[in-house]
Amino acid sequence: MTFVLPNKTEIKKTICSTCSYEIVYPLEKRCPICSFQDKENLEDQFELKEFDWENFVPKKRPQQNQQKQNQNNQKRRNKKQNQNQNKKKKQSTIARTPDVLFKTCDVRVSQIVEVKNHPTGDELYLLDINYGAESTLQIVAKVKKHFTPKELINRKVVTVHNLRPAKIRGIISKAMMFAGNDKEGKVGLLIPPESSEVGSKVYPKGMSDVRPSQNVNKKQWKKIVNVFKVRNGIAEVNSVPLVTNEGEIKCELEDGSPIH
Repeated sequence: MTFVLPNKTEIKKTICSTCSYEIVYPLEKRCPICSFQDKENLEDQFELKEFDWENFVPKKRPQQNQQKQNQNNQKRRNKKQNQNQNKKKKQSTIARTPDVLFKTCDVRVSQIVEVKNHPTGDELYLLDINYGAESTLQIVAKVKKHFTPKELINRKVVTVHNLRPAKIRGIISKAMMFAGNDKEGKVGLLIPPESSEVGSKVYPKGMSDVRPSQNVNKKQWKKIVNVFKVRNGIAEVNSVPLVTNEGEIKCELEDGSPIH
């Protein structure tokens, strides 16, 4: 067996200071036995020697060190496995921590400025909402059976704005309005304090420094919304009340009713 590099690169050799293995550079840039490598002035460690390219046979790693190499490989596998387990454990706690949950959400106080019937959805409204920006946006809401247009117009509600836009019966909904429902099928909207300004942030009590991400995907949202409940007439996330700077967010439903 012979081996020849096509570019006829000069060969240099040195002895590993750790295990005395003869390292051939640049074919070997570190010792294969103990992985010794000096990052500074690496090439200066090697002595230039004449080399027979035509009859070169690659050296084999000494058999007696194979067991040590296998042990090192096993250690690396165990380390990677532990890292993966820790990562999964960390991800599993995300849905239980209000500050981590809401860190990704852009939730605001909005005001409904116009209510229209959906052209094809019997249970759907098209709502134009003011969310504190210069222009309004349109959302699709399945609340037609529970609220009249008169009950919704100019009403302040709670909306989330960094979900991916969804097409509902052919019309794009650019945000989502929070609502809860009890066992009897009654639907209740979240009610921010009347003095709350349109566009003001909604957050778990004690955590006003929320910095939303650009976009929350469907999988992330399912984890987040699973911990929204009603207790004592207050909307909570993981037993922490939702608030604005003006006070708590209310919801007129029985305790334990989910919010979505």
